[in-house]
Amino acid sequence: MDFMLNVTFLVNSKRRDKAIAHAERLFPGMPVRLLGNYEIGPSQWEFSVEREYDFADEKTAFWEILSSFSDVGCQWRLTVCPNLKYETVVAATAEDHAATGMTWCDFKLSRKV
Repeated sequence: MDFMLNVTFLVNSKRRDKAIAHAERLFPGMPVRLLGNYEIGPSQWEFSVEREYDFADEKTAFWEILSSFSDVGCQWRLTVCPNLKYETVVAATAEDHAATGMTWCDFKLSRKV
């Protein structure tokens, strides 16, 4: 089955190059794209990732994505879980109020139609 992962996240750094390096370390091997400064302030950089996956089924997709995001953050709030009525397999958000490194992340894995 074909799936699409969409990720948006913020990195706290005064320097653009350090923000990019940190984003690439968070998501190794993924196409990380810098969107620019986030409206909060000049030290918040907004990034996105969009990547296609091919998993055997939704259960595998759900667990593979959740396990890969456990390295990115530890306290995820699931907003959508697997449900055959919806195209979204899993969606989650995490925040880090310490404002070091990644401060916010949101991802969604959907079945491709």
